[in-house]
Amino acid sequence: MNTGLRRLAWQVLVYGSGRLGLQLFSLITLPILTRVFVPAEYGIVETISTFASIVFIVATLALNSAVQRSYFDYTDEQVRERRTVVSTGFWSLAGWSLAISLALVPLARPLSQLFFGTEEYWNLIVLAVLGLPLLVAITYFQDVLRLLQQPGRYVAISFLLTGLTIAFVLWLVLVEDEGLRGIYLGGLLAAPVPLLVSWWLVRRTLAFDFSRPELRLMLAYALPLLPVAAAAWVMQFADRFFILHYADAAEVGLYGVAVRLTNVLMLGVIAFGTAWSPFILELHSRDVDAERAVRARAFAAVGVALGLGAVCLGVWSREFFRTVTDPAFEDAYKSVGLLLGAVVALGLNGVTMTAISIKRKTVYFARYAGYATALNIALNFLLIPPFGMVGAAGASFATAAALAALYYWRAQRLDPTSFDLRAVLGALALAGVLIAIGSSISLDNVWLSALVKLPLVLLYPLVVWRLGWFRLSGPLFRQPAQA
Repeated sequence: MNTGLRRLAWQVLVYGSGRLGLQLFSLITLPILTRVFVPAEYGIVETISTFASIVFIVATLALNSAVQRSYFDYTDEQVRERRTVVSTGFWSLAGWSLAISLALVPLARPLSQLFFGTEEYWNLIVLAVLGLPLLVAITYFQDVLRLLQQPGRYVAISFLLTGLTIAFVLWLVLVEDEGLRGIYLGGLLAAPVPLLVSWWLVRRTLAFDFSRPELRLMLAYALPLLPVAAAAWVMQFADRFFILHYADAAEVGLYGVAVRLTNVLMLGVIAFGTAWSPFILELHSRDVDAERAVRARAFAAVGVALGLGAVCLGVWSREFFRTVTDPAFEDAYKSVGLLLGAVVALGLNGVTMTAISIKRKTVYFARYAGYATALNIALNFLLIPPFGMVGAAGASFATAAALAALYYWRAQRLDPTSFDLRAVLGALALAGVLIAIGSSISLDNVWLSALVKLPLVLLYPLVVWRLGWFRLSGPLFRQPAQA
């Protein structure tokens, strides 16, 4: 079991470095773009990117997850069957995503008018939606590399795409003076080369095969996941439109910058989820009891690790914005703590949702996603008018916490597991207190301010260790207590 967990940890590290590419784009360009564009312009970028993200969800149909689940219905010896699964998924996604993208092009002017009260930004919307089929295909090919257990190539594609995107965007914005258009045009120009390279790497798993029975089976698994993806979008992105309506584009820009910082922690969540799903499904197919034990241990490790990451980012958030961004963006720190709480809740879901996936009860994902969507929209209406972006962050946190509780409860009913819930909640409560204290401290000298807050960061692992919330046992960590 320990060997398997070490392999999981290694894959999380590798896939995390691959996902680091997405964060590198945000972090490398953040100090530059926040000095080129004012918060209101940054808010326009955030709004269009938010719209593109929901289109991406619809364009993928959650088929990536379904292909992964169906892939492991066959053994290594059933090469033809696995190739049929992968090919069916790809051709379905290619046709669907292209149709969605082309259908949105004529709607660019009305959408610009709806979002911003002017048709001026229609060309940005067109560039954003035209790049989506390319991104869908690249993402699909990377998921195939995950199935083939080729993390090195997965990482290479990620960094190739990120490096080209950064190069094109900075060239178009800084040299060619393309303004906001340069951001989306740069992303579009960067996609073809990674697309061709990733296709070449997975070409032997693709054919002109297409199986309607396999597609029906995958859609039966995937379609209930769409509300889950939509709920995730609502929790992570819909609040931009509420802020835009009740405040202005400048506050959307501040909120977007706050999200950029919390996305560093989201990197860990995505990296873990990327490695976790194929790892745990494979383990379950071999040893059900071992899989359940690993799931319990992972819950404790993920909760404590995300708590530490949240403390580091939350306590020093003010110093980060004062150092990295233009002074006009400093107030973004006000939303960081609550947003980090939402990320932590989403990270724990990655473990607890496993039982629901294994039992193929994805209908619960759809049901709870509907509850979460309704709750988040209600909280946005309630909290954003009086509190602005802080209210949006609070709505995201409350919704993510409620969704995490529902997933945990259902998973325990379907497949009871010995999660150490008390220890994880204790560690996360401690993290919340430390972040609140750190956010309230700010000295004129930014480096002195960061130094003064260092004891708060060091206090987290010390208390967690002393109270027994996380202890090593052999090469890994202690056996979980009965929940």
